[in-house]
Amino acid sequence: MPNEKFQTDVKQAWGNWLTGLAEWEWFVTMTFRDPPHLPGRATWTKPGWGYAKKAWREFQAVTMPAVDRRRWVRSRCRNGVGCPIYTLWWPG
Repeated sequence: MPNEKFQTDVKQAWGNWLTGLAEWEWFVTMTFRDPPHLPGRATWTKPGWGYAKKAWREFQAVTMPAVDRRRWVRSRCRNGVGCPIYTLWWPG
């Protein structure tokens, strides 16, 4: 596991790179939470990347016609409990 300084340095480098790309004015963060326990769905306990990708495609279909497709950045990571997170930035 990388040490804390390495993680801090990577986050700073990512921020510096991102800042240099454009004048970002908008962002969206898509965080997916664990589903409620429902009878008959006992095998599905946590949203995964497939679920997150489907939600991303639906979001894109609705929003991207209004956004210049060449000028946005998306990142993905996992939160503390392992659920996917997407973050999207685009200039105004």
